[in-house]
Amino acid sequence: MDEIHCHHKMPKAKGGGDEYKNLVILHKDVHRLIHLIDDNKIYELTKELNLDDS
Repeated sequence: MDEIHCHHKMPKAKGGGDEYKNLVILHKDVHRLIHLIDDNKIYELTKELNLDDS
């Protein structure tokens, strides 16, 4: 349970709510990746998670 996070598809600050259709359950590292803005950190975490373009 400590490895999953709930993510708002449309942020609450931009008008999104807590409705089921606006929420998605993600692995905590994927959630972190979504919010990263530093290209180097994105690259590092993508490699760590073995993610590719597909």
